[in-house]
Amino acid sequence: SSSAGASSSATSSASANNNANVTRANLEIYLRMEGHKLNTITPSTLYTYISRSISEYQQTQNEEISRTIARQEEINLRNQQDREYELALEEARRKEREKEEEEQRKREEEQKRIEEEERVRALEESRISEAERILYLHGDEPDGSDKSEKCVRIRFMLPSGQRVERRFRGRETIDTVKSFLILYFEKDDGKKSE
Repeated sequence: SSSAGASSSATSSASANNNANVTRANLEIYLRMEGHKLNTITPSTLYTYISRSISEYQQTQNEEISRTIARQEEINLRNQQDREYELALEEARRKEREKEEEEQRKREEEQKRIEEEERVRALEESRISEAERILYLHGDEPDGSDKSEKCVRIRFMLPSGQRVERRFRGRETIDTVKSFLILYFEKDDGKKSE
């Protein structure tokens, strides 16, 4: 009887040692068991397993949260960089548009200036041509030798103080006088430019 008690005590001690050395894999197997075999796990072993599982779960959760935060920060950083890039690109496009508009405006102004100069030059050439035509129709300046033809001498006082004189026939009109002055000033301007 004492032998049987000693044997039973030894078996119980061995069982306790086995329970203390239970690995996580074994515990997972034990927890899947049903019936009286589940009673072989001591409360301390079960507590250790549950504590370790909770700790590992929390560690896993913390790691997942850290990865989620890192991914979100990376996404936020990428979105911010994309927004900054879009803003910089839009600013560059705006400056390019302003540059093109300014160049277009200068081209238009230059074109208008050229057209205006051409218009003024054409108008001046037309005035000179018309003056030459009128003087040609009335002939050269009369010398006053033909007594049958009435002549008049007109003296012009210019702003510079210079005096200009010319004879005109009595039948000539004010257009002839204007044409003479136009051609006179044209020749005078030509001499100055030379």
